[in-house]
Amino acid sequence: WLDMLRGLSLSFVWVAIVALGFSISNQRQPVSILEDSLNKPWRSLPSQRITRSQADILFLAVAALGIVFSYLIGGLLLASYQYNDRGRAQDYHAIRDALNAIGMTSWLFGCIEAAGGPEFRFHNADLAAGIILIATITTTIAIQDFRDFDGDRECGRATLPIVIGHLAARVLLAISIMSWSFGVTILKGSGLVSILTGLGLLIAMRLLFLRSQSSDKFTMEVWYGWFATL
Repeated sequence: WLDMLRGLSLSFVWVAIVALGFSISNQRQPVSILEDSLNKPWRSLPSQRITRSQADILFLAVAALGIVFSYLIGGLLLASYQYNDRGRAQDYHAIRDALNAIGMTSWLFGCIEAAGGPEFRFHNADLAAGIILIATITTTIAIQDFRDFDGDRECGRATLPIVIGHLAARVLLAISIMSWSFGVTILKGSGLVSILTGLGLLIAMRLLFLRSQSSDKFTMEVWYGWFATL
């Protein structure tokens, strides 16, 4: 019980540090403040509950704490730096999506290692799973761009729906999500019917037939559940 409690506590600290650091970094650039004023006006910077200089100081403090806590956060900080501070979130959607994938996978692996303690080591199968996760996220996370379409267009972001159009993006993502759903299920040896394939089918149908902004927001929440089952 003590080992389990220790692992859960360390994982919680890891997640809290990373979530806070990324949230600050993701919101503190001028273009991010502009986008949030349209899509998420309740956030701290567009609502002026905190200044940008205060956010910069807080981010540096959280980043320093994260580096001390674990060297693995370096991968996530690099992805976060490229995404938020170097403006890669404004680049072509493939670059943006790949940085999202690297960051999320680093977050997950860091949480696992924090729970496992200093003696924990990843195996080749774990690294292969990490590569699959990065590929899966890279080719499906553009699903988030439908809910933020207006703000992204205002900021000049080259997201998938903006670059190739709404309908083409929805069809492409539906195909990608179903392909990964069946592919990962087969790799797990679970046959073709699973929670993963069921959620994948639900997401694909929602993408194609439920296209309002509120529907897209809920579809993104379902995607998080789908991702968790990978």
